[in-house]
Amino acid sequence: DNTTVHLAGALGVPAYALLPLNPNWRWGLEEGPSYWYPSVRRVRNHKLNEWDDVLTRVAGQLRGDGILKEGSIA
Repeated sequence: DNTTVHLAGALGVPAYALLPLNPNWRWGLEEGPSYWYPSVRRVRNHKLNEWDDVLTRVAGQLRGDGILKEGSIA
C-alpha cells in the first residue's frame, strides 16, 4: 500500500498491488481488480513472508498481457 499504486490507480494506469497476508482493509481480502481503482489488480500473498509465488503469478500475468517476454524473469 503506497502512493505509487494510488497514483497509478487514480490516473487509470494498469498496475499491480502486491498485498501481504493481512492487508489494509482498503484493499479487501480477495484478488482481482481493486474496488477503488479498476486498473489496479490486487495480488495477495497467501504465506507469511514468502513472496516467490506472488511474483511468479504476477510474471505469468505480465507474460499473458504481452508485457513480459518469456525467459526474461523466472
